[in-house]
Amino acid sequence: MRIRDISLPAWKKITMKKILIATFALLTALVMGLGATAIAVSPARNPVSEEVEASIKEGESALEKNDSAPVEKSVESITAIGDSVMLGAAGALQDEIDGITVDAKESRQVRAAKEIAADMKKNGTLGDTVIIALGTNGTFNQATGQALLDEIGHDRHIYWVLTYGKDLSWMQDVNATINDLAENNSNVRLIDWPAAATANPDWLYGDGIHLKPTGQKGYAKMIRDAVL
Repeated sequence: MRIRDISLPAWKKITMKKILIATFALLTALVMGLGATAIAVSPARNPVSEEVEASIKEGESALEKNDSAPVEKSVESITAIGDSVMLGAAGALQDEIDGITVDAKESRQVRAAKEIAADMKKNGTLGDTVIIALGTNGTFNQATGQALLDEIGHDRHIYWVLTYGKDLSWMQDVNATINDLAENNSNVRLIDWPAAATANPDWLYGDGIHLKPTGQKGYAKMIRDAVL
């Protein structure tokens, strides 16, 4: 059977080619126009993030300055282990509590603290009172928290700062775990940071987690009042 030739006539081919070229040109112009618009309205870097970053840098500088000073272990020494919230308040904590040793780091998880505590015990720098401010960066299970407490030791006074974040989805789960740990360990006390933060929303940057300078002072005084 002979197959019928269904190719387009020459004039139709030319017309179709012109249509395709015109369509391609139109689409290209639209894409370029949208791209230019997107660039024109692209927002600048979030100023709140810059403020939080600056706050963390100041905390790191305070810790570096304190590390260079001679250490004299007091009769009742205090150690604080925390994440970026505590890191931002490191300088304020040093002002409020004489001789405190602060080991805080951005994005730190609870599971990392056991090794930190072990190293401090080995070096003789773990205080008689230990403040934990961890949980902002994710949940952890009971076993992980208990392993940290066991490493610190039941002969030490331990204060765990409850986690707070205005929109922190795992806050309730984390604080429930911390509460359970406190109930099961008689040497653990809780510091109610959520209550203080809720009562003083102006202490926090726009992310609802990190501390403005006024919040750093309030946070440090809250911890001082709890442990001293």
